[in-house]
Amino acid sequence: FRVADLESALASGKPGDELQGPVETANGDALFVYRIRKRLPARTPKLDEVRDRVREALLRERAFDRARWAAERFVAEVTTATARFDEVAAAWGVTEKETPLLGRDDAGDAGKLGELAAVGQPFVAALFDASELGAVFGPIEDAKARVAYVGRWVRRQPAPADGFAAERLRLYTELEPKVGAQWVEHWQLDARLEAREIGDDVLRELYTLRYGKDGLEAVEARRIHIPADKETISTMLEARALRLAREALEKIVNDPHPSRAFARVARRQSEDEGTRRRGGSLGWFRRGQMVKPFEDAAFGAAIGEIVGPIKTRFGYHLILVTDKEPTRVRAKHILFRTERGVDRTTGQPRPLPPEVLEAAMQKAREKAERALARLEAGEEFVAVGRALGADAEALSVQPYPYLTALEEAVIGAEDKKLTGPVAIDGRFALLLTEAIGPHGGRSVTEQPRLAYGILAGDRGKLERLRAQLEEKREEILKDKREVRRAFYPLRDAFEELAAEECEGPIARVRGVLGRFDPPVALLRFGPALRKALYTLKPGERSGIIETPESFEIVLVTGHRKRSFEQARPEVSRSLLAALER
Repeated sequence: FRVADLESALASGKPGDELQGPVETANGDALFVYRIRKRLPARTPKLDEVRDRVREALLRERAFDRARWAAERFVAEVTTATARFDEVAAAWGVTEKETPLLGRDDAGDAGKLGELAAVGQPFVAALFDASELGAVFGPIEDAKARVAYVGRWVRRQPAPADGFAAERLRLYTELEPKVGAQWVEHWQLDARLEAREIGDDVLRELYTLRYGKDGLEAVEARRIHIPADKETISTMLEARALRLAREALEKIVNDPHPSRAFARVARRQSEDEGTRRRGGSLGWFRRGQMVKPFEDAAFGAAIGEIVGPIKTRFGYHLILVTDKEPTRVRAKHILFRTERGVDRTTGQPRPLPPEVLEAAMQKAREKAERALARLEAGEEFVAVGRALGADAEALSVQPYPYLTALEEAVIGAEDKKLTGPVAIDGRFALLLTEAIGPHGGRSVTEQPRLAYGILAGDRGKLERLRAQLEEKREEILKDKREVRRAFYPLRDAFEELAAEECEGPIARVRGVLGRFDPPVALLRFGPALRKALYTLKPGERSGIIETPESFEIVLVTGHRKRSFEQARPEVSRSLLAALER
């Protein structure tokens, strides 16, 4: 976006602590609020220094203009005939150099790529776009080097079968610092695909399965995000924790063996994941190791005494002192949390108790209904969201990944088991998926996975193949009881069937569909939000959408598409990741 308005405002603003603005960008996508801390005096160079700098810049620009003009004239005079190119080059006083590029010379030695590295990325890009032998291409401007190039394909030689792909990969690695990592990565991908005899027909089929016929990558939308009411959650968690602590204390003190009862209740009810399995045991601790209220209660209690409920920032504690020395105490505790917190094993917020979530969602629903009423009355979407205190990031235009029918099926499939047949854009697919780690505490649905598929237009055919594979799986399990170990023979059998029965170019890669990385943030909203995003057209607004812990109102603003050429590297990496595994 243009920031001319912001620059103008900064130039005219006064230094101080006062916030100034807002200044809107030209396309209305952002508002700036700013504070000018201080102004620094501009450096005033000598007049001769300025004149020399300007003269040098002009001379460079004029030289570049002459080079560009000369290259254009050269191309205009040259035909695709080799002799004509040489004649014009001689007349212009240009020496034509034949350089082996990504190949070998007549003697069979690896071609030196110093010339290619020297001309830079723009020339390399144009060179690979010029596919016709003898074609003249250019002029190619390299503004960074201030040079214009003209080139012509002289000849192509077939790559020898004896490990040329490995040699080419080595040459690409040498080129990376000179022509850029992105170009080298693309060449490396092409070399790896070529070594496996994978053509663009396979990649295009995978592109269609991942992006659909329209090449849709993401849906751009604004959301009015109304989460479960936080005040209700806080109040109810506080009351619940105190009630549970009192009930647990009553159960323990009324038991004939309070110490045993304490450990039993801790294992069953304590919400401290770190000590629950040990019956609430904290071991020995000294002063300064625990929060102050807990520490005071523990050091003030006698051996065998149960104290509580004690309130700390974590919740309500019941404490049993089991041993004591002048400087340290050994104790057990039972915790009932007053705050939600994060589960240590998954790294995600702990699930709310059903009665707490229900009450908090009821409050949120009332707020969502007020928002919808204002929108239906004609109020602007962003204004309504701001008035209700909706999340500012959600209100801005955000891209939400588009999941095709295949991606939805792969993500929802049960790990290491057959799925389908499922409908995929007029066809059907039998799927086998494998979650790959490390899972990092995520559920299987949220883990990256490799997918294998058999595609066919006949559902009955795939059902028969599934029955055949299920029988094979049962045979495998007779010898290998563990499902994890049994997966790999099943996968091999699946690939053999895919090579024979899969319809289309995917059969040539034995049904390997590639690696899939689920959009975790989007999945946690649930299918209702995805359905709204994918069915609404740009400019359309949804009604109230209920997700597991919030209500959403969505306004779709546009679609982000990706062509095959743009997606080709990603599709290639995904396929190779699965094949090379």
